[in-house]
Amino acid sequence: MKIHLIRSSEVEPHQFTAIYDLIRQYPGPVQYIIHENPVEYSIDELEVEIWEEERIGREIMLSDEIMFSLCEEHSITYVGWDSIFDHCNESRRKYRIPDKEPVVLLTDHANEYNWFSGSDQSGKLNMFVHTGMWDRFTFPDFRYPVVYLLAAIPLRLSMYDSFSESVKNYHQEPRGCMNDYCQDKKDIQLKLRTGDICPECRKRIHDRNVDNHLVAQVFF
Repeated sequence: MKIHLIRSSEVEPHQFTAIYDLIRQYPGPVQYIIHENPVEYSIDELEVEIWEEERIGREIMLSDEIMFSLCEEHSITYVGWDSIFDHCNESRRKYRIPDKEPVVLLTDHANEYNWFSGSDQSGKLNMFVHTGMWDRFTFPDFRYPVVYLLAAIPLRLSMYDSFSESVKNYHQEPRGCMNDYCQDKKDIQLKLRTGDICPECRKRIHDRNVDNHLVAQVFF
């Protein structure tokens, strides 16, 4: 499987390269391909709103046991999902990427639904991963959570017939599994720190006869 990575212009080239250099260290059947020319959002595509810290989902750890949420307000620039996936399709045409090969846009701007990552609900293999705000979830190095979300893409596509089907099967209650939904954004900490997959998902991987080499590449 080939996965094509593109970036929007606010993601710096060295950040893009750092993500690619990290993920390609893990050998396996998935090949990641980067396309250097950045996506440029138009002014009309960028929206600015005041979001409370509660919506962003920041958690500040005071000690090993005590955490609290701030309710400050921040000016947030975000992009609509339609714009994100329109740019994915433009890149498909520009680089002549086949429909069967996923395209993932890395963007530092927030998105209208405030998701860590998302997929094109039209059924096309277009996705995005949010590269910003990870320091708000006690991840000072953004590369690791971004690479985790990228690595999960091919496994999810192997577990289900479509990415939209995989979204429908997200775990609403966090289990420390790759397929946790994490509606409360602080729950991403559990998912990333366990780096695991639950027994239910393991069974699905087995029942779908997913390539063991792919599983090993994701959970290396």
